[in-house]
Amino acid sequence: MLKQGVTGVFLWEWEQPLLGKRTAVDFQIQGVDPGTCVSRGTYRACQDSYGMAIHKGLIVGRGTELAFEPIYGGSRVNVGKGALGNGGGSVGAWAARWVHDFGVTERGIYGQFDLTKPNERLAEWWGRPGVGVPGEFPRGQLVPAVHMVKSVVELADATAAMFGTAVCSQWMFGTRDRMGFSRYAGPTAHCESIRGVFRTLKGGTGFVRQQSWGANNPTGPRTLHYSGGEIEMPEGCYAVYEEDQQSSMNTGESWAMGVASPFEVRKASEFVSG
Repeated sequence: MLKQGVTGVFLWEWEQPLLGKRTAVDFQIQGVDPGTCVSRGTYRACQDSYGMAIHKGLIVGRGTELAFEPIYGGSRVNVGKGALGNGGGSVGAWAARWVHDFGVTERGIYGQFDLTKPNERLAEWWGRPGVGVPGEFPRGQLVPAVHMVKSVVELADATAAMFGTAVCSQWMFGTRDRMGFSRYAGPTAHCESIRGVFRTLKGGTGFVRQQSWGANNPTGPRTLHYSGGEIEMPEGCYAVYEEDQQSSMNTGESWAMGVASPFEVRKASEFVSG
């Protein structure tokens, strides 16, 4: 990508044309949310992959917003078999397996389950050992191409190919500087989505990450200064340098979500239950 003169690929580009708006920032509600970052990073990676593929005419479909709640419960219990006990959180590989084998779900109402907006209580319930996503809940659209990403080179290629990636790590980034970049601020277990790749002003590679702790985390200017000019990043997003991105990947696991065949996003109720 960058060798061909492209200075940046930003995966939120599909939102305004297909939805008529920017999607809302994720906000894990303190004291309520059980630790859903893995499912939030995973759903957004899938959402960006599908949205960009539709926007660029690579597949047929319409833009939609996806739910994190089935990914949370499904990864922890249906895939992970409740191994994490009653604590919060999940494992990136389990979330990747869930969306590959059971699919992603469009926001909507499915019988007694209201997924029209974020529902932390439902996610927490499905994530309890012995509960999980019920068998009668309809299957969603499968994510047929899930790839483990191990280096910034692979990540840059995946992002340039318009694949969203969920990055699980032990790194937390701090306040954005005047150029829109954040640096390492300490250890924490967290999962975020990669929403862009770009050429920095000094010729290196940079990435845009999005966290799930609300609009004001991290703080600081949201305008990214890069070799292609300036661009306003969505709420909750920040830029990182390739060396920091690689260091964060060394402490965890990263999964790119690819689209392998044409499809049309439909409500999960239109698919066969399983």
